Amino acid sequence: MKALLIIILAFTFYTAQAQIGSKYLSAKVGYDFRDIYMTEISYEFSTKYYNRWEIFGNFYHRPNTLQRADSVFSQGTQGKFLRIDSTSANKPYETLLFGVNFKPILFKKINTMTRLNVGAGLGANNLQFTSALFLGFEISQTLPNRMELTFSNQNSIWLWAPRSERFRFIFSAGLRIPIN
Repeated sequence: MKALLIIILAFTFYTAQAQIGSKYLSAKVGYDFRDIYMTEISYEFSTKYYNRWEIFGNFYHRPNTLQRADSVFSQGTQGKFLRIDSTSANKPYETLLFGVNFKPILFKKINTMTRLNVGAGLGANNLQFTSALFLGFEISQTLPNRMELTFSNQNSIWLWAPRSERFRFIFSAGLRIPIN
């Protein structure tokens, strides 16, 4: 009886904090309607109230090399556009970016969470240094073994990028794996 009383008192005064200290590795793939593909690998850690910080590395690839703002077009016969400048032919446009996102929680219901993504990144594209500001939403569903399936959109404004690449709206899906 005395041992039972000690156990009850121990659990009464024990402070539990859910989700503090959870760490995840995550991988995402995404697509932009302008034929831009995104791959992301990130490390996430939780803070108070289910909020998270994310340290990420992104790789963007645009296989069709027609960069609208950097190419010169002229009106050809029969209403077709003929390409005059062929210097960027067969060269994909690629960007490598590293940065940080803060993800405050907006809504939580049992195993589903909706978060706001706010962040910034620095990197380089084929031509020069670039940076980006991010704003978006993320919905995650917890799977068995604390893994999470995520769906997100990432709206970004790119600084020092070609005019045709300054705004990106990427929809992505990924998987988060707990590491602790």
